Amino acid sequence: MSYWISPNIYTTSQSTTENYSIVRVDLYFDRDSGGAWNNYTTYGYIIVDGQRQDFSVGSYGTGSRTYLTTKDFRVYHNSDGTKTLSYQCYYNADNLPYVGALSSNGSFTCPTIPRAAPITSVG
Repeated sequence: MSYWISPNIYTTSQSTTENYSIVRVDLYFDRDSGGAWNNYTTYGYIIVDGQRQDFSVGSYGTGSRTYLTTKDFRVYHNSDGTKTLSYQCYYNADNLPYVGALSSNGSFTCPTIPRAAPITSVG
């Protein structure tokens, strides 16, 4: 049986005046077949753009995908309105049978925050 974690990363809102995005991470624990696991307590963390948030999870259902947590991060953009960030998700499932520690990392590009158009001529 195989196990992995799957982050779903997206932007929920942006502030043009304060130059930031709210980036949301929905994290799931996946396995290639079901099986009932109950009353296990596991934990992990998510790091987005250097900001870390911890979580803990207890109890499971029987499906092949289990929702773990949702975390929001305020991420400030560059002066030109662009932002590409790195993320890392870690899930310690050592006390779940045969699972151990799982991780996922990568990068995410936020939608560019528009800037006011420059003045090209004065009448």
